[in-house]
Amino acid sequence: MRNPQYINYVNDPQSYMKNVHEEWKKFIEGGITNGLAVRDEVLDSWKQSLKNGLPCAGTGAALVLDEKMIAKINRKNTLLLDAATPVIDEFADMLGKRDATNCVINLCNEDTVILRTVACDAEGEKNAISQNILPGAILDEKHTGTTGVSLARTTNSPYALYGPEHFRQSARICNCAAAPITNVRTKQLKGIIALSGEDFDIVPDTIGTVTFIARTIESNLLLSYVQREELLVGRFKEMIKRGGADLVLAVDADLNIIASSLGAHPIVRSVLSVRKLEKSVFHIAEKAGEKYLYGRHSDGADAILTEGTEDYHIEFHPVYREEAYIGMILLVRDLREGLCAGQASDVPGKQAKTIMVGRNPAFRAALDMAVRIAHTDVPVMMQGETGAGKEGFARTIYERSNRADKPYIAINCGALPGELIGSELFGYVPGAFTGASQKGNAGKFEAANGGTIFLDELGALPLDAQSYLLRVVEENELYRLGSTRSIPIDVRLICATNENLLDLVNAKLFRADLYYRLNVVEINIPPLRDRMDDFPELISLFCAKYAGDPCVVADADVAFFSQYRWPGNVRELKNVLHGASVLGVNVVEYLRNYVRIHIKADKDGDHGDFQMPPAGTDDDLERIVEACGGNIAKAARQLGVARSTIYRRMQRNP
Repeated sequence: MRNPQYINYVNDPQSYMKNVHEEWKKFIEGGITNGLAVRDEVLDSWKQSLKNGLPCAGTGAALVLDEKMIAKINRKNTLLLDAATPVIDEFADMLGKRDATNCVINLCNEDTVILRTVACDAEGEKNAISQNILPGAILDEKHTGTTGVSLARTTNSPYALYGPEHFRQSARICNCAAAPITNVRTKQLKGIIALSGEDFDIVPDTIGTVTFIARTIESNLLLSYVQREELLVGRFKEMIKRGGADLVLAVDADLNIIASSLGAHPIVRSVLSVRKLEKSVFHIAEKAGEKYLYGRHSDGADAILTEGTEDYHIEFHPVYREEAYIGMILLVRDLREGLCAGQASDVPGKQAKTIMVGRNPAFRAALDMAVRIAHTDVPVMMQGETGAGKEGFARTIYERSNRADKPYIAINCGALPGELIGSELFGYVPGAFTGASQKGNAGKFEAANGGTIFLDELGALPLDAQSYLLRVVEENELYRLGSTRSIPIDVRLICATNENLLDLVNAKLFRADLYYRLNVVEINIPPLRDRMDDFPELISLFCAKYAGDPCVVADADVAFFSQYRWPGNVRELKNVLHGASVLGVNVVEYLRNYVRIHIKADKDGDHGDFQMPPAGTDDDLERIVEACGGNIAKAARQLGVARSTIYRRMQRNP
């Protein structure tokens, strides 16, 4: 205590209050701050009130919040209000019967905003109105000055404040006893409960009473937290079963982690810690929580928000209990993975994860879309040149889906003979055609049942096979060739093409109804020449894969390599680096020679930047083949398509 003349307010409250009144006048009138015989925390509160420019002559508390803001704060404090309301009502009734003259009970949030005021008698209600001790008032040093509520928050303990200890003149006829309300698990301050009023006597058991009220509310809160956590954990387990995320977190409305799958995901465990996650995504989670907290969608749907950071894609699923927001499930997906290279899994029987490397904006946008829709079952259409990584994207979607433990079957439609496509995809019964097996055969769709099927070069599918595929997609059943018995089918369909399917539709070479049925989500994968900023990282990845050591590439070399079109895209680059590793030569020098030779060949052949002519303009296709000396393989490389695609297009217009 600063002054040895301090009179203990417990032993002699009347003398203490008389003495404090004189000390307050010295403080207000003379600016004295040292040697005053008042409690330390009271004097500190006076100083803070004065520093905030609060006039000591003000009348009552400050009602600074409008109805809209009050409603918003009440919604945020739904759990506290639900836990406290029955307790406050019961004690108000009890205190009223005990002739607790002029007493009101105030429930405040952790920021000292009054959420609820209940008067124990008519006189108390009248005085509460005159002093603005009503919902929306803020009882801190900035708005109202020294109060029992502000000191209970500052000291984090029950506190009794006598009339003369208040900073503002109008409040100096009131007494107040307040106690903090905490989350008993986390020790977080959740609110303050206070008994106050004019001529309200603070007797020895007053602190005990207000403390008991606070503890009763805390018990109710604890029960609410347990119920809330049970619901959050239940939703958390559902999301775990669905799969498709590298990390699943259950986070309550206060941003406390209730459950985490961190230990169950080796990929994330190796690069991420909870602390790092908090730094990366919790500021986004806070914003998402506010959107859910302050208004559910009118149709009652649980709106899903998505956000992205440099390294993660984050999906937020709100959880409600009786229309009150109680927390969210975070699905975190790591975007820092590489292209067309396997990463070993330490889970027996599981496929290796596909690594996707690239920070190019167009590539990252495509990858972000693939990750976002992975856990759904909608059909996906991927557009991209040969070798751009469509297979890698398809595997990424599959591995992050809830079908990851089911079959994954990839089919290159352009590599199948036209007469065998139907039997390969849909199977056949014995004797269905000449040469058919006497036992019959299940097709690829049956083999992929429950899992995912990837159809590459979809534009190569003949029209009759397209009709059959449309029925399979629409009816979720198929008929083996030669059979009249339907077979139920449940597959996730991912398609890819390096042709413009709309051009094929216009040329009557692809069914429009099938196109629109399969093109629910379209992902456009950029060619390597449009993402040369990823070149150094891709080279490093493939060198590490094939030679065991990453390779550093200078900016000047990247600029030189970008002069080549790379018609084979990432696949071409990967194969070149594989060849360099087999030969044991300097990788950069090998790449320089490779690019130099192919740039010269392009110039000598005068091929320019060929593009696949639209369907129906096959004269242009023949001209390009002729320019390549009739070499179909060379023309395919220049156009970035498979040889079978050129053969098929030429056969359509003999």
